[in-house]
Parts: sequence; C-alpha cells; structure tokens
Amino acid sequence: MKKIILIISIILFYPIDFVSAWQDKERNTGVVSHVFDGDTIKVKNGKTNVTIRLYGIDTPESDQPFAGDAKIELQSIVLHHSISYLPLYYDDYNRLVAHVYERDKNINQILVEKGFAWVHIYYCDQEICDQWKILQQQAKMKKAGLWQERDPVPPWVWKRRKK
Repeated sequence: MKKIILIISIILFYPIDFVSAWQDKERNTGVVSHVFDGDTIKVKNGKTNVTIRLYGIDTPESDQPFAGDAKIELQSIVLHHSISYLPLYYDDYNRLVAHVYERDKNINQILVEKGFAWVHIYYCDQEICDQWKILQQQAKMKKAGLWQERDPVPPWVWKRRKK
C-alpha cells in the first residue's frame, strides 16, 4: 500500500517540479541525437530522450518544396551538438515546445533568418516574435531559402488545402 501511495505521489507531483523550473526560465541541456524535420529534434538529456518542437516557427511539410533543405539546415546546426533549450509547454503531440540554443544562438531565429521557416502566425506570441517577423521580411526580400519560390505556402495553409 505504501508503494502505491508513493507512486501516485510521484506521478501527481512530478509535473509540478517541471512547471516551476520552466517558470524560473532555467535552460536544460542535451545532445541532439536526431533531426526529424526542419522544426523537430530529439535530444538526449542524461538518461532520457526528449522530443522538442522549436517554438514559434513552422518549416515546410515533408511534401512541400524546401522541406528537405530546412531539415538539412537544422541538421548542420545542431545534429550531434550540445544544445540548451528553454522549455515552454507540451503540444498536442506530446512534444516539448522550446527555444533551442547552440552556443547562445537561438536556432528558432536562425531558421527564420536564413529563410527556412515561417514565424508561426498562430503560435508565436512572445515579444521576440516581432523581431523574428522583421527577420522573415528581410529573408523574403533577399529571396533566401524557401523565399526563392514565387509564392511559398505556409505549412498551416498547405495542410488545410490537402484535407
């Protein structure tokens, strides 16, 4: 009976510890072991693996132009590198949504700046998003990355059109 109470207590109170850590803006660290696509990575953090969705951006879907380029760009920056990440919340797919940093460079921002990601119109609501929108406009003017396309379609529109 004591074991059951202990297990239930751990299950109930463990997430609260994570929430307080997030509120304190503490960064976690790990090594990127896999890049799924242009905005999702797997990070080995000690003995655990964490799937991280980069906050506030969206890269082309796998069947869209520049999807492979976005993935390759992200791989070139983070794969097998030690990174830090600032956890924000879990999304509907149970991925940790976070700001990701490699040597204090915000990777989310770099992907926008290089033209491999859109600033997400629905899920980017922090102050930094205003700066990212400016960087996105600059990338568009330079025809960087996906902005080489005449009229690139954001992934959230692409998905809706396929239904």
